[in-house]
Amino acid sequence: MIKGQYIRIFSNMNETAGRVVAASTNMVLHISATVENSSTKDTTGDWVENQVTGLQYDISVDALVVDSDSGASVLNDALNKVGDAESVAFEIAPASGDKQRTKGSTICSGTALVTSLQITAPNRQNSTYNMQLTGKGELVVPA
Repeated sequence: MIKGQYIRIFSNMNETAGRVVAASTNMVLHISATVENSSTKDTTGDWVENQVTGLQYDISVDALVVDSDSGASVLNDALNKVGDAESVAFEIAPASGDKQRTKGSTICSGTALVTSLQITAPNRQNSTYNMQLTGKGELVVPA
């Protein structure tokens, strides 16, 4: 079993491939199927019949706002990517090494758009940000 603190997201947000999103405190990958009701007048009973018409995914990353390391750089890069039509390549993988920044075997990868960025700065508490990525194309899961 791999503990959550060892699963990291790596991106090429600033054209540097495989850079870890530093100071991350949480990451969620959500995969869902879109369905369409395929019930007909011939369908018996009260249950509808659905068929899958597509797949989609999104990623949510929570991180601390830091002014050193690559954390501030990732935040600046994300600010410049919100609403940009250019997609960002990413990989989700276990990490090891100094500060958990060496990428291990890829769990999944793909490209996504930065669709939302929220910075929270409460008085006398850590500043954080939440970045939402919406998948663009296939989510690749190695065999």
